[in-house]
Amino acid sequence: MKTLRFTLLTIAALLCSISAKAASFEVNGLCYYIHSSLNLEVSVFGYGDNSGEVIIPETVEYNGKTYSVTIIGVYAFRDCSGLTSITIPNSVTIIGSSAFEGCSGLTSITIPNSVTIIRSSAFEGCSGLTSITIPNSVTTIEENAFRRCTSLQSIDISNSVTSIGNYAFENCSQLQEIYFTGVTYPDLGSDIFYLTHSGLLIYVVNKQNAEMALGNAYSDRLVEYVYFDRNSFSYNGQIPPVSYTNNLSRYNLTMDISGIQKDAGTYETILKATYSNGLEIDIPYTFTITKAPLTVDVNNAQRLYGEQNPTFTYSVTGFVNNENESVFDSSIALTSAANMTSNVGAYPIKATASAKNYEFNVREGTLTVKKAPLTVKANDKTRVYGDEDPQFDVTYIGLKNGETTPVLTSDLNLSTDAVKRSNAGTYEIMVSGGVATNYEFTEYQSGELTVTQAPLTITAQSTVRKYGDENPTFQYAYSGFKNNDTESCLQTLPTVTTAATPFSGIGTYAITPNGATAKNYAITYENGTLTIEKTPLTIRANDVSRMYGDKNPVFTFSYIGFKNGETEENLTAQPLATSASQTNYAGTYDIVPSDAAAKNYAITYENGTLTITKAPLSVTAVSNTKVYGDENPQIELTYTGFRNGDKTNCITSAPTIRTEATALSPVGTYSLTPEGGVAANYEFTEYISGTLTIEKAPLTLVANDASKLYFEENPKFTFHGEGFKNNDTEKVLTVVPNYSCAASRISGAGEYVISPQGASAENYDITYKTGKLTVNKRMLEVSVSSHTRVYNEENPKFELTYKGFVNNETESVFTKQPTVICEADKTTDVGVYQIIAKEAEAANYQFDYENGTLTIEKAAQEIVWEQDLSNIAQGTQLELTATATSGLAVEYDLADNDIVSIYEANGRVYLDCSKCGSVTIKALQSGNQNYHAALRIYKTLVITNPNGIDTPTVDNLVDVYTLQGVMVKRQIPVENVEEELPAGIYIVNGKKMIVR
Repeated sequence: MKTLRFTLLTIAALLCSISAKAASFEVNGLCYYIHSSLNLEVSVFGYGDNSGEVIIPETVEYNGKTYSVTIIGVYAFRDCSGLTSITIPNSVTIIGSSAFEGCSGLTSITIPNSVTIIRSSAFEGCSGLTSITIPNSVTTIEENAFRRCTSLQSIDISNSVTSIGNYAFENCSQLQEIYFTGVTYPDLGSDIFYLTHSGLLIYVVNKQNAEMALGNAYSDRLVEYVYFDRNSFSYNGQIPPVSYTNNLSRYNLTMDISGIQKDAGTYETILKATYSNGLEIDIPYTFTITKAPLTVDVNNAQRLYGEQNPTFTYSVTGFVNNENESVFDSSIALTSAANMTSNVGAYPIKATASAKNYEFNVREGTLTVKKAPLTVKANDKTRVYGDEDPQFDVTYIGLKNGETTPVLTSDLNLSTDAVKRSNAGTYEIMVSGGVATNYEFTEYQSGELTVTQAPLTITAQSTVRKYGDENPTFQYAYSGFKNNDTESCLQTLPTVTTAATPFSGIGTYAITPNGATAKNYAITYENGTLTIEKTPLTIRANDVSRMYGDKNPVFTFSYIGFKNGETEENLTAQPLATSASQTNYAGTYDIVPSDAAAKNYAITYENGTLTITKAPLSVTAVSNTKVYGDENPQIELTYTGFRNGDKTNCITSAPTIRTEATALSPVGTYSLTPEGGVAANYEFTEYISGTLTIEKAPLTLVANDASKLYFEENPKFTFHGEGFKNNDTEKVLTVVPNYSCAASRISGAGEYVISPQGASAENYDITYKTGKLTVNKRMLEVSVSSHTRVYNEENPKFELTYKGFVNNETESVFTKQPTVICEADKTTDVGVYQIIAKEAEAANYQFDYENGTLTIEKAAQEIVWEQDLSNIAQGTQLELTATATSGLAVEYDLADNDIVSIYEANGRVYLDCSKCGSVTIKALQSGNQNYHAALRIYKTLVITNPNGIDTPTVDNLVDVYTLQGVMVKRQIPVENVEEELPAGIYIVNGKKMIVR
């Protein structure tokens, strides 16, 4: 062993001596080479026995100068198997070739952001490294840089790397994942992943771009970090959700979406994805937000011709996120081609507007230009009675736009009732009809036609009469009538007078016309002549009658021919008469006059007639009553006028009663008229009617029950009748009932009285019964939002949405707010659980609930294992300390071996390290129903002999193992180990040995 150590120290001293020739110096166990005196920059080298933790400073003092350490030199720490940790300062820009080659004790290394180049074989054979992160400053990774890093499981390669040399990761047998965290990819050498783990996956930002850059050789191993589920959205006023699939399922992903816009447009942005293992990547994301549809309904408008256009109005539907017109780039402009002079007709009302986030669908309105009102007045005219009418014309009132006459498409009708025969006076000149392009004739004002009188002459006609007679009706003639008029057109006929009276003697007398009036004529007169002659006288016995059994009356006479007021007293002998006696039967008999004498008359005679008639008898119908709809009652009769003690037994046929009243007759008074009847000695001479009074029947109107929903208008109330007769229905009501009800549109749920009133019917006496209006609760839909969370998180806040409110009401009207429950809590197992809303109460609503779901997904977990197993003394009893962030028990998988055994005691896992050697231990947590499996962690357990290698002798044969416990040489002398083994680290007698 001492010989081996001497050899290593010799190599390190040799390096320093070589460096010294080029201005080398040593500070705190590290050797520095000045490679730029101008810039004061040095390279650093270690010694062959560097072990444990080595810290390389950023600067070093030498000969009063401060040098920056910028390069880790070639072979600087090669084969320092005891080196477990190295701190590289931010001043280093180059890691030289084979700088850490064979440093098998290194389990992790941080490459600072200052490094730009990693030279060939820089970390070759660093079999303890499990992961490497290449910082953004590195541009080049040369060939063999990480070759034979057999424990390396993952690599993060930054966006800045432009080339990776041949075999850079060859024979990294445990390599599972490579992360290309940028959007561009380096140029690759040949077989850079040769003999790597068969399950290697290369995670890239964009699989298509990576395939083009990295070539088809790795196409079957490429996996995108994140697949975006969608990149097209419709604007809704909110930042669109970025949904994606995380292919690194073993790590939780946090996505910074602060670059996402909410406005419509197409965007290219970079999203920063941060994984729970510390990986950060910038992911390009292109997405489009299309404009939301917005409908502008322009309201129809109207105006009259000649007026200014009204203020146009519109309504907008389709806003999202409670937005309004304040989001428009410009206000909606409403225009129409119509102006004050535009003709009557329909003109489109157009709308123009723009908004960043809305696509406008304009439904145009219509401006209807209606005809303006126009008054037409007929002008006054004059003519003489009997002439033709003059030409009529009009004046217009209400013309627009300075017009003097409207454009007529149909002429006006001008007329008057006056014709050639029309009387003198004033007549209405009527105007009607007519159609104008832009005017509606709303008022027609009549004019007046004045007709004046024509001249007329009236001439009295001469005539003759007898002495003592009244003057005859004097006749007259007309001269001057027009239009075939006659005297019927005179308002007052002429009065014709003469001096002659009935007492005037025989002779001639003037006949003078005067006093006539006529609306249409101015009258003048001419006289005529009256001649009076002698007259005859006739005496006639007057007809008389008496009832059967009476004495004859005194006979009288009539005189025909007396003049000038003379009577029978002027006779010189009075006339006598004879006829039937008292015993004659009923019938007719002559009355014969004779023996009269007169001084001034020539007398002639005419017989009269005596008629003996039946005695008169009066019959009276006795009045009665009944109710509408009943049959007529029996009507009684009474008699007045029986003579000589006669009774009804002298009636051979009794009178009948005639009436219009029937069972169907309406309420009122109906005549009971007796008629007919026969009696031997009597004549029914008087029938006295009675009355049948039909009174109203009782009728009850019942309001029908009705119902409605809260905040609806009351329904139309109806009724039915109880007590109709004669198949009557409600149609017989002359006034149907109206109703009063306290309920209105906004009345709450409940029952309200419907009171009918005010009805009337000709034949019924009406009473009422009330009905009931039931206001029912409205159905309100209550929806619970669905949510997703991972196991062991608190439940999110459950939201409720409502559909069905009226009257601008909200949940503030609830008398009891809904209860939202979910059986799941923070510790509830993965699964889908109902989110249930219930128990809401409101005066005017009933509820229909739509439940939501809470989906609980598995949570991610990690294994934390910071234990160092690289140098465990033989015979040690060691507790394995890996833990899972989920709290679940960690299991261990130990490769088959004969150097260590594993056992569990008191819930803990221990190792018995019985032999020297190495073995791989895998920590795993497979998850359960609530957790995903954790990423497995591999560690190499190295058991060493604390006493070191025995002093070699010829007989001291040893077995040689690799660090993985694979025997490479059996039973060889210790002194021959270096000769028979290639360079590397081995286990000899349970202790690490470095062969250079």
